[in-house]
Amino acid sequence: MQKPTSYRCPLCGKRFSPEEMKCHSGCLLSKNCDLLCCPHCGYSYKEQSVIVDFLKSLWRRKVKS
Repeated sequence: MQKPTSYRCPLCGKRFSPEEMKCHSGCLLSKNCDLLCCPHCGYSYKEQSVIVDFLKSLWRRKVKS
């Protein structure tokens, strides 16, 4: 799976590139970390959520039927 060239923060709505993320600069776990950190507001979040993916799959099933 190819990584996106930019992300949109769910809190402030601003776009940023992976190079702009501020939390990965000094973190020892940054190599295996799956958190995204908005450089504008500092909000940290996961790119994909198991709960959101589950709800999307339920929605798709409902729409198909």
